[in-house]
Amino acid sequence: MEIQVGSLSNLAYLLNILVWLIGAALTGLGLLLFTKASDMGTAVNDELAPIMIVVIAIGGVLLFTASMGLLGVCRKQSILLSGFLAAMIIVLLAQFAAVVILFTFEASVHYYLADGLAHSILFYGKDGDNAKLRKLWTTFSRT
Repeated sequence: MEIQVGSLSNLAYLLNILVWLIGAALTGLGLLLFTKASDMGTAVNDELAPIMIVVIAIGGVLLFTASMGLLGVCRKQSILLSGFLAAMIIVLLAQFAAVVILFTFEASVHYYLADGLAHSILFYGKDGDNAKLRKLWTTFSRT
């Protein structure tokens, strides 16, 4: 049973479209967090800033990589497909490294999340800048 070149090209095209859509979704999510963070208050904005930057960066890298792969598939240029393959291997290794780091520092992650949650619950009923935090908690509790 032989696999035709046209079906491999179509499969690569669909894979690139899927990666492009994921990159667009991550970039959009990061930008949404960036625009909504100002509504949540300065305490939440300071905690979400690194997450927003990472999500936007990952989405941008995926968008660029998928665009390079789409151009390579459409124009049948092996240099673009090689670049796409190299970038996808780097993304895969970065994901693997992130999982290893999260499992290695799992106790620290739980501690910081619990500490941040306890801190925000402590200031739930206070006025001032924490009114936005109270509004955020009320929104989350209703959903």
